Amino acid sequence: MLIEKVSHKFIQLKSILTKEDGGHRTPFVDNYCPQVFVRTIDVTVSLTHPEGTEDPNDKYVMPGDNVEMQYELTRDVALEDGQRFYYS
Repeated sequence: MLIEKVSHKFIQLKSILTKEDGGHRTPFVDNYCPQVFVRTIDVTVSLTHPEGTEDPNDKYVMPGDNVEMQYELTRDVALEDGQRFYYS
């Protein structure tokens, strides 16, 4: 049985891939807005540090980092717990 939740905002711990692994070449900061691919859907997402993060505007996310980020999609998408998605 599949249980899905329609959502547009969530927090996730994410490993940011390095260039060698097919990921980022450069760091990014709060409010980075890549395209996210979930199953056959692509949607824009705003990546920010969760509330309570000390000086989020001064924090760079480096390729190779494991970081907890808040994701806010531009529209609701049905997500499963543990759903994998990719962004560019």
